[in-house]
Amino acid sequence: MVWRQFRKNRLAMSGLGVVLLLATLALGSSYLANDRPILLRKLVKAPGATAATLRVSFPAWDSCPKPERLAQAWVLALGCFWLGRRIARRVSARPLGGPAAARIALGLLLAGVAVPILWSKDRLDTTDYPRLATKLKAEQGEFALFPPIRYSPYGTDLDSIYQTWSRTHWLGTDNVGRDLFTRILHGTKISLCIGLVAVAIELLIGITLGALAGYFARGVDLVISRIIEVFMCFPTMFLLITIVAFLPRNIFVIMAVIGITGWTPVARLIRGEFLKVRKQDYVAAAQALGASHLRTMFRHILPNAIAPALVSATFGIAGAILAESTLTFLGFGVDPSTPTWGEALHEAWENYRNWWLAVFPGLAIFITVTAYNLVGEGLRDAIDPRLKT
Repeated sequence: MVWRQFRKNRLAMSGLGVVLLLATLALGSSYLANDRPILLRKLVKAPGATAATLRVSFPAWDSCPKPERLAQAWVLALGCFWLGRRIARRVSARPLGGPAAARIALGLLLAGVAVPILWSKDRLDTTDYPRLATKLKAEQGEFALFPPIRYSPYGTDLDSIYQTWSRTHWLGTDNVGRDLFTRILHGTKISLCIGLVAVAIELLIGITLGALAGYFARGVDLVISRIIEVFMCFPTMFLLITIVAFLPRNIFVIMAVIGITGWTPVARLIRGEFLKVRKQDYVAAAQALGASHLRTMFRHILPNAIAPALVSATFGIAGAILAESTLTFLGFGVDPSTPTWGEALHEAWENYRNWWLAVFPGLAIFITVTAYNLVGEGLRDAIDPRLKT
């Protein structure tokens, strides 16, 4: 019912489409903009062999960090699983095994994908693939398939410093000749990861403390409520800057700090919902049947009280992306070499005459934050029973 109500909101659906597009660009950024080929077929002569053989490798895949490769593999595995389920339902009215078997199969599939990737070792690859591509012999079967944009987010070109947009650099270059479009594209991945991880931390802390305060009430509620009020007394941005100033400049530190400082709205929402739901008859029935406090809280009450927190989470993702951009712009964020939208704005602040350094990253932040806010408003309206038609 929520999904049917959500689909009636055109602005919310447009925002969801933009979010899905950004997620697709984030997962595929290494295959859209990179100086490493997606597919490389090259003659390689093994030690002791008399003749060279053609070997196929995937340098763009190998260059991705393990978390990114894991996310890409899981998305592909989930897509194959969903397609297989659809085909099975077309062939038979009921797929073999039922829902329980499907869950087990999905768990084994995801685990089988994750184990080889996490077990593999990262290797240092310093090969100059653009120069290598000019030496490949097509008549012998050698071949290299490069991404549409053949620039790395970290590659520099001192001959193209502050170059405006052109056929080679679609959005221009920065102070060391790095392609701005490539850095914005790869910054999508980092910004979305920061938003999702920070909100996951907010939800974990906020739901736990809010559930404890709302379920037990009295003394527990008094203590947790005072903790929430203390955190709310400090301006969020000043608290972020104060904490980050004493910690190393690292993307994981930024995620953790934003999550730790932004959990109070979720905790207040969950506390209020628990105070309202805990007096319902089904909660008393669960307690009378001997259900433990944890089971009553997270199995019976939480599913009926989490809706406002999910709405807050969509706004929280937009807020986390904006907070990271602000911190990086002020010089307290991630390392300057990391391709993020905030770092691009920081470059624009130091070189304000080169307008493209500010316009395009700022536009990316504006579109992303607006899309998440539209999704949040649509989800809020879809969950509100007074607005259902």
